[in-house]
Amino acid sequence: MVDHSRMLKLGAQASERSESELRDHLEGSRVSIGLDPIIPGVALAAEVLVRTLRRMPGVINLDPSGVPRDLVDRIVAQAALIDPDRPIGVARQGEFDVGIRLALAAPRGILRAVPDLHGYRLTTGSGELRQRRPASGLGSASMAAAVSGEVFKTIAAVKAPRGIRHKSLSFCPVTLSRRPENGPELPASWELSAMLIGLGALGTGTTLILSTMPVEGVLDLIDPQRYAPENVGTYSLGGVQEGRDGPFKTDVAAAALPRFETHGWQRFAGELPELVDGSSLQWPNVVLSGLDSPAARLDAQRLRADRMIDGGTGGTMVGLHVSRDGGQPCMSCYFPEATAGGPGVIDDLALMTGLSPALLVRGAEVLKEHHLAGLDADQQALVRPYVGHEVCGLVSALGLTDLKSDDYQPSVPFVSLAAATLVVGRLVAQETGVEPPPNFVQFDALGGPNRLTAVRRRARPGCECIRAAGIIAAVRAKRRARG
Repeated sequence: MVDHSRMLKLGAQASERSESELRDHLEGSRVSIGLDPIIPGVALAAEVLVRTLRRMPGVINLDPSGVPRDLVDRIVAQAALIDPDRPIGVARQGEFDVGIRLALAAPRGILRAVPDLHGYRLTTGSGELRQRRPASGLGSASMAAAVSGEVFKTIAAVKAPRGIRHKSLSFCPVTLSRRPENGPELPASWELSAMLIGLGALGTGTTLILSTMPVEGVLDLIDPQRYAPENVGTYSLGGVQEGRDGPFKTDVAAAALPRFETHGWQRFAGELPELVDGSSLQWPNVVLSGLDSPAARLDAQRLRADRMIDGGTGGTMVGLHVSRDGGQPCMSCYFPEATAGGPGVIDDLALMTGLSPALLVRGAEVLKEHHLAGLDADQQALVRPYVGHEVCGLVSALGLTDLKSDDYQPSVPFVSLAAATLVVGRLVAQETGVEPPPNFVQFDALGGPNRLTAVRRRARPGCECIRAAGIIAAVRAKRRARG
């Protein structure tokens, strides 16, 4: 039986039900999924969607109407590897609590969704739904994460304003816009040499997405731990067999990446710089991070890679932190409380927003228009969407990924998958030369990317990445030459 305790704990907080009440409710919930496999990317999206939903409680039915038998069998078999005690039903849509149709048209009351290039479009209304460009694997995964979130909000009865049930939603994790059709074409020949550090819930989501993309190359996979039974309900890879056998997480990831030459390292992030300097490990010019604590992120930053793309989750929040050219801003700038003697989250928010620390600590006070007086244009654009809400909402929205390591809780699968789409989305943006200016991105997966926080963070005054910029550049040059 898959362990859903972490998801129930988080869901109880969001829905205001007790964990036992929520467990009973979710176990009896019925989700029915239909699809039009002719639409590019829909078949893959259906596979990822069912695999994501199967890591949560409930009854899932797949409507086989118009779906090739081999695709039906594959989806059913994949779900059985995750949770054989809850097999997928195969029948025409009957009674259900949530109806999903991965298609352009559907009966009224059904959630319709399609991937669109690297993003997605979904609606519960009667308006037009179009796929403007064929979907990539990133688009299929981002759609699956978004639809899974809509399912969870509905069956768990997540209340507003914590959860927003969207009548219409579109998003691209590459351009961070609502116009997925404006995303870039992938390189004709895409080769990647990188290091993926942290193969937990977020890291396995990143691995899953990379496995669906037309990219190959060399990947060093870093994680010291073995797969455990409790990982089945929160990760994007593995199932009950891996939970029983306990392989290294690096081996689970490597098995999902047959187009890559992979090297597994069962090491902690803090050990990596010494291995690189000793020529045991290839210096990475690209680091994809799925680490779960600020301290581990700082360790990974000390590799001084050209690019570090770090994803984060905290409860239902998803985040992205990007560092270029070995620093500025570095992970210490994003996570100042991880540095001894560094300022805390309130000071960081005051610097980012221009609001006074005295206001930010008064969480119950309602943010008003006059509080924006004296803020520059960028700060006003960042803060204005939260006018009329309690200050604690702003603190949560802009500070929740600044988690201390002992605050970390593994998230539900659709949350970590949503964070992974931001990581791969930024990788695509950098590879194609369309990187958007914001290097700090965050939103609540229960609210959706319509309330996205996306800002250009600067290096923190006095941070090591400024004070030791010359030394950092020399270290990078030496490592690059050796590599």
